Parts: sequence; structure tokens; C-alpha cells
Amino acid sequence: MSLAERFADDISLEYSLIDRMRIRGHVLNLQTITMLRTYFQQVHHVDWIEPADLQRLTDNFIRFIEDYAKMHNIPILQGKPGESHVDQAAPYLERVADKDEAVYCIIKVQEETSSFVSYVPKNGPKKERKIARGRRRVNHYYFFIKDPEFGTGNWIRVSSYAPFPVTVYFNGHNFVAQQLSRQGVGFQMRDNMFVGVQNEKAFRRAISALTARTIERFANHWVYHVTVWFPDRARRRGFYYRWFLDQVEYSHNLIFRDPDRLNALFGRLLERGREIGQPHVIARLFQRKRLQTQRTGGRMQRTRQEDYVLKAWHKRTNIKQYNKQGVGLRTETTSYDVREFGTSKALHQLPYVLRCMANCNKRLLRWQDTIDQTTIGTRYLEKLGQPTVRENGQRVPGLNVHNPRLYLVLAAVFQFAHLIDGFRNRDLRLYLQRRFGLSPDEYTAAQLRYDLLKLQAKGWIRKLKGKTLYVLTPKGMVQVTALVKLNQCLNGALGSPSSPAPDVSPPQSELQKAYRRVRRELQNVLDTLGIAP
Repeated sequence: MSLAERFADDISLEYSLIDRMRIRGHVLNLQTITMLRTYFQQVHHVDWIEPADLQRLTDNFIRFIEDYAKMHNIPILQGKPGESHVDQAAPYLERVADKDEAVYCIIKVQEETSSFVSYVPKNGPKKERKIARGRRRVNHYYFFIKDPEFGTGNWIRVSSYAPFPVTVYFNGHNFVAQQLSRQGVGFQMRDNMFVGVQNEKAFRRAISALTARTIERFANHWVYHVTVWFPDRARRRGFYYRWFLDQVEYSHNLIFRDPDRLNALFGRLLERGREIGQPHVIARLFQRKRLQTQRTGGRMQRTRQEDYVLKAWHKRTNIKQYNKQGVGLRTETTSYDVREFGTSKALHQLPYVLRCMANCNKRLLRWQDTIDQTTIGTRYLEKLGQPTVRENGQRVPGLNVHNPRLYLVLAAVFQFAHLIDGFRNRDLRLYLQRRFGLSPDEYTAAQLRYDLLKLQAKGWIRKLKGKTLYVLTPKGMVQVTALVKLNQCLNGALGSPSSPAPDVSPPQSELQKAYRRVRRELQNVLDTLGIAP
């Protein structure tokens, strides 16, 4: 069982979806000096590469960008250090509100990359220059795109120097929102999360439509649209982009009906946040037998938005969990090197990678399952008192949590919880008579059958098929424990020593003082909640 199953009644929507994702495009036939020479010979008909030939490619690309921007009235901005490119481009999105497909902003940034460079050898003739592969800071151009399938918020980064690597970025939530809008399906979003949809089947279909083939089609369409190096004749000769996974974020989202329920739950999860960095927990979350302690860990931390996040990491993969917008619990696995899942970076490996990341999210939720097992929800007691309508239409009265008889039955049921083959009505009666000194007239067999019927209607116990035997369910084990603990707190049944006579005031032991502090703090909590007995 996981948190999602435990709080199913409190969750209005559950879904998993790619959040932010980057893919890298590389021309595999253009990665060495020999391949570069072949490219110039076959595409540009240049037999001997001079530094001026490389510069001419860059100049042609810059001229193309300037002409393209002027033709479509697109601003070209200089990237500002320390400022998000997305935020810098956002104000220009309104200019293409009436268009389904457009580039609405271009940002020029100087960043480091691996490229072919021209240099003068130290020991060679001064005028002789050579070409080699090396890292240097060159101009990159970010094209911010509005797409009919992927919506807004997408960008493509293109290097202006050979071998012309590109990076494509998109957000899966924007893709699904665009699909639903085109189908006329209503939905609600808060920031980057769906909190409600009109048609859940259409919503699931939109999520499943985000495939590796769809992503490749989107990348190819725009990259060849904004570059000039690889026309059709070059692609026919093998000079085309192949796509590789660079960064993948896969999120699992639980949308709660009651924000107070989510806040209480996440508060409990934060209390246990320190344990997430323990080696055995990391090994369990990432399914690793051997850990490199220098590259693994976990902690609770605060983001720039002053929000708390639980985070665990192993090498270049991390899992984080946070309360998003006060309505959703997001569990998100992010990988910056998918080879850690035992696969290659090729885009067609995306389905396998997503399955691995989904398992990481599920393992965190399962590990956290025990954290909130004994936490009482705000409407928990109210629901217990309401009648239950069974599948056959039978209406079974609710449970009276103030009736002492209920807790006698629960105590008896607990004594037989370990029996796999179940327990009988007769077994419970004998235990109640011996343990609490009840006579057959004080608690009859008919009364016990009536109480067991109500427990069965709540799903706490179930009757074995074809037999008169009952077993305690996992749901019953959890909720009965919570109810008994709450009853103990409300009635002060903490096992404290009996009070001394009024005329006797012996010194109190440390244990007695501790019990007094516990009772005092519990009373403060109950007074604050307005449920003091």
C-alpha cells in the first residue's frame, strides 16, 4: 500500500506526467575533423577547409536569424546574467496571441560548448592555422516557440558554431493543456499542475499522446525550420539530427479535496524528512545494492520560494516531494543521465526510462506509507458516525465513537488480528467475558453480531467466503489503531499512577511529572482544536 491508496477518499485526481524535459540533438556524422571535411566536400563542395570556411557558416547563420527576425517582427534580445530566459521572453508572448504557430522571441547568450576551433600551433609556423575539436564560449540563440501541439513555454537553443548541437525544451503539462483545449475539454490548472478536468478519459488520452515519436516530430519540425546547415540534400547524405535524452522530470501528482488534509499530511512527512538520507532508504528508493556515499544523500531543504522540499539523490538522479500550490502533493524523479537506469540516452528509450522513474516515485510513496498511518483526518470521526450503504442496498448504521462498547469490541478484535484463518463470534465473546468481566447478559451474542456488522460495513473486517469466520483488513488495522489512540488521548487513559489522597502530598517521581506534562500538552492541543472532552 502507498500514500495514494491510503488517502484515496481524500484525493480528487491522481496522474503521472512528464514535467520539464530537455533533449539534445547531435549530427553523428559531424563529430570529428574527418567527418567535418566530408561535410564540406559533399554539401558545400569545399575540398580544403580553411578557418574562413568555418566562419562563413557562422556568419550565414547569423544573417539568416537577423533576416528571419526582421521578416516576422521577432525581437532579438541579449541575455541578462542572473535572469531567467523564460521570464525575459514571457512579455513577448502576447504579440502572437492570434497565431497557432510562431517564434515570439530570440535571445542571444554566450555559453560554453564543444565545437571545432581554429588555432595557431605553438611550435608551427606563425601563419599556419589548424582546426581541432575543443571547448570554447560561443554565441547560442534561444528560439522561444508557440506550437499548435506543445503550446507555449518551449524553446530551442542552437549553437552558432560547428558541429551545431541543439537543445530542445518543452513542458509536458503545456502539451496536455494544449491537447485538451483543442478538444474543447475543460480543465483547471494552478501554476504547472492540473487540479481538475471535465473528462478524465480525454485527460488520460492526452497524457498517453506524449510519446517519443511525438517529441521527435516536434523537434525535427522546428530545428530544421530555424537552421540553415542541413537542407534536404545534406540530410539525404546522412547529415541530420539524432535525438538523445538530456534531462527528464517525471512527476506523480495527488490532488487533495481538502487543503487542510494535505497540509497536515505534508507536515507529518517533513517530520520524517531527516530519515530520507539514510543509506538503507537511498538504496531502497533507487534500487541500488552499492552506494557511493560521496554522491548520494537526502535532506529537507527550502527553495527560493520559501517552500519546504524533501529530496534524495543518487549520482545524477534525484527524487523530490513537495506541497504544490497548497492543493497537490507532487513526487518527482529527475534524471540528468538516464544511463544510470541501465539504458542508452537515445530518445526511443523514453518509455523504459519513464517506467523506471515511475517506480522511483512509487517506492518513495510506499516508504512513506507508515508515516501517516495513525493520523486522524479532520472529517474522519464525522464519516464514522454516518450510515454505510452496502452494495446490496442494505443500510448499516454508523459507529458511535462515544460508546465504550465499541472500544471493547475493537480491543477484542485486535487480539485475533494475527490469525490467518480468522476468528468467530464465539471467540470474541469469550475474550470479552474473561478480559473485562462481562456476563452473557451484559453483552449478548446478538449485540456482538450487530457490532461486527458495522465494522464489516466500514471495511475494517471481512467475512471469509462460505464460513462464519472474520479477519481484520489492512484498512481496519490502520484506522482502528488511530481511533483507539485518539480515544486514549481524549479520555486521559495514559496509564498514569492514581492520584494520592487529598491529605497526602508525597514528592512526585520523574515518571509522574512526565505524565503530567503529557496530559497538560494534550489538553492544550484539544482546547485549540475545539474538541476537548
